[in-house]
Amino acid sequence: FVSSASISAFSPTPTPEFQFCNPSECVNGVCIDLIIDFECECYPGWTGDLCQIDIDFCEPLPLGPCNENGTITCDDGNSTYTCNCFSGFTGENCSVDIDECDSMPCQNGGTCTNFFFGIFACSCPADYT
Repeated sequence: FVSSASISAFSPTPTPEFQFCNPSECVNGVCIDLIIDFECECYPGWTGDLCQIDIDFCEPLPLGPCNENGTITCDDGNSTYTCNCFSGFTGENCSVDIDECDSMPCQNGGTCTNFFFGIFACSCPADYT
């Protein structure tokens, strides 16, 4: 036979004398009371035992997830990042080469050739330059 007093003494619900969470413990997260300790559940973009370390989404430096051929810089934000693309590139990671020939810039039947970094060339038919 087990008394109800002994059952409540081992309840996983913390009582005030056994609460380990202090609202300020977890710098950028939520404190969770455990039976004899606490842990922090970090908000997105934060890590560390006390959620004190800002995750740098541009790591590994200098460009992180951004395409090295199409990106000028990677800007770390709160739980996100922004790739700043060179001219001629687009997309979340600057990995899409814009085809400048899609706008049909060559006139009089000229043939367009797309290059990197926003550069294109027109090959003109005879009698045109």
